[in-house]
Amino acid sequence: MFGLYTGISQFYLKRVLGIKPRGFVVEGRNRKFLITEISIVIICFFYLIFVHVYFNYTNLFNSSPIFILLALMLIIQGIEEKKKDKEAKKYYHEWLTASFVIICILVLLTGSIL
Repeated sequence: MFGLYTGISQFYLKRVLGIKPRGFVVEGRNRKFLITEISIVIICFFYLIFVHVYFNYTNLFNSSPIFILLALMLIIQGIEEKKKDKEAKKYYHEWLTASFVIICILVLLTGSIL
């Protein structure tokens, strides 16, 4: 799965199409998207504290909302990049990463349920 993601992201998007991924720059970003990202991180933090530490859950099914929120955060970053600079097409990397996170969640959840 990781090899497929790397092949699509690095070789096809970056080298063939010439679309470079976005860096980890906070300055110059839209405040609405930044506040949304920070609130998602805070929700993940409180979920970890209250559900995993307080109730002592270790099942993968109970920790899946953290990965779903990660995928949601990547989708929001992709929307931000599309609104900001549609010509650069950097949002393809964000949406590709989000789709692979969702696929990995589904594979792991079907394996833990069966």
